[in-house]
Amino acid sequence: MDKKRGKCNLLNLIYILFIIILLNISNVSAAIGVSPAKYELNFEPNLKQVLTFNFFGDGDIPMDIYIEGDLKKYAELSTKYIEGPGIVNVLLKLPSSSDDLNPGNNRLLVGARQTSPPGVSVIGTIGEIRAVINLKVPFPGKYAILDFFTVNSKEGEPIPMTFKIFSVGRESILTENKIEIYDFSNKKIDSVDIGRFIVHPNEIKDLSGYINSSNYKAGSYKTKGITDFQEGKAEIESGFRLGELFVNISNYTTEIQRSIINKIDFNIESFWNDPLDNVYVSGTVLEYNFTFKTPSTRLESFQKQTLIGFFDTTSIPIEAKALKVNMTVYYADRSNEILGKLRFKQEINILTYAIIALIIAVLILGWFVFRRRKKNNLEKGSHGKRKR
Repeated sequence: MDKKRGKCNLLNLIYILFIIILLNISNVSAAIGVSPAKYELNFEPNLKQVLTFNFFGDGDIPMDIYIEGDLKKYAELSTKYIEGPGIVNVLLKLPSSSDDLNPGNNRLLVGARQTSPPGVSVIGTIGEIRAVINLKVPFPGKYAILDFFTVNSKEGEPIPMTFKIFSVGRESILTENKIEIYDFSNKKIDSVDIGRFIVHPNEIKDLSGYINSSNYKAGSYKTKGITDFQEGKAEIESGFRLGELFVNISNYTTEIQRSIINKIDFNIESFWNDPLDNVYVSGTVLEYNFTFKTPSTRLESFQKQTLIGFFDTTSIPIEAKALKVNMTVYYADRSNEILGKLRFKQEINILTYAIIALIIAVLILGWFVFRRRKKNNLEKGSHGKRKR
């Protein structure tokens, strides 16, 4: 009885301790956010600026605040700890010269990490988030960055293009700008001059517009945007396709089996810049006037897709070796037709198997006979030597 009573008392004590621990534990939520998530600044000598961040999360969970990155020694925090959601200010004090900074993008990360109040244990996941201050530091002298790309279009219609020059040096630049166009064989077929412009430090010159494509045929093209300035050149490659209202059957299943329902795959490709609805493929076996077709589909701009049809060969005579098939893809009140062949997979019948098995058996038997005769000859030779 004493032992049982002692066990009960121990279990009760453990239970009470467990309840006390639970009452003193706080669950920490990983839901945490910041607004704004990013600041973009340009370098200015002796700049002093206060940047404000609003950190928020579930409940009143406190957060540790910290900074790290390229600009850490130029930044000061208004606080390193907030008791739940709150405002944090960052004072950024830049030097009089950018010589000690890296040209290009310099970052300062402002982070918040959820923590627990003093004396309280933690269960759950600690949430953390970081905001970014991005400082653009000019390059020495004259320097340009180019943003350029072109967009697909229809044959004969203008090609949308984006052409932006970023002056990221300390001095203004005089730029000469053009676009070169190359065909599928990488041969230059055209050059479009888009003018000369002065771009000042930290300025963006937007020359976006359209390329006249009236002299280009449907197909794929490579483009190159080029900005020449006194101390260098910026280049970016892009490309575009000029579409025509055409869908092609690029490949299809060529082998089928007899006396079953065969799956036929058709690979199709759109050469049109707009979506096409109700696209499907129909196949007609010319000799037997048998037709099958695929379900219809939607083709997006220049999309490739595989359509599946089913062909029942149970009614095709056994003597047929290959079937001529007229395959037609239908789209936008148009169609594209190709003539192909479906071949039956070569079959080995029972007679062929029997002949192969007989040949193998004869070869094995011949090998055993040869070995037996060789052994007998050796034995006769050994007996003859003993008699002498």
